[in-house]
Amino acid sequence: PNMPLRTTATQRPPRSNTFEDHPMARPVAQPTGREVHFADDEIIVSNDQGRLKRGKDATETAKHAITLAPDDAFCHYALASVYEDRNMIHEGLQAVGEAINFDPTDADAWGLLASLRYDQALWKESLAAAEHGLSLDPDHVRCINLRAMAMIKLGQAPHAEESLRAA
Repeated sequence: PNMPLRTTATQRPPRSNTFEDHPMARPVAQPTGREVHFADDEIIVSNDQGRLKRGKDATETAKHAITLAPDDAFCHYALASVYEDRNMIHEGLQAVGEAINFDPTDADAWGLLASLRYDQALWKESLAAAEHGLSLDPDHVRCINLRAMAMIKLGQAPHAEESLRAA
């Protein structure tokens, strides 16, 4: 998943661009062999694993990030994104629900919820989540697109077109 990066710690190891050259990259099956002190670093590794189509590793790494920062909405959002990429909708809904519980003002989480509801063919719920995300960030591209897509599925194509023109 392509997730926005943000930092919460003041001292951190150097960043890398890919999983292979990340200084903390080791097989996830043995988390005790990894000395990870920052949940954000685990999210970076998980993101890279996802791009490399290593879904199970990405899931385990994102779950490990949650153990490092259980109250961090971004960690739950990252896990939900991995689940979405793996088409694990039910698990994704649980994880994004946790993200929203920890930070109900995160438009990205609402956009992800809209996407997961869209994947379930729950157009009204998808539209509601997208609109809530847009109430938080009127320029949120994912929410704009999902709102239009849900409107089309609900037979509101003219309103969808209007919505996209206004954006």
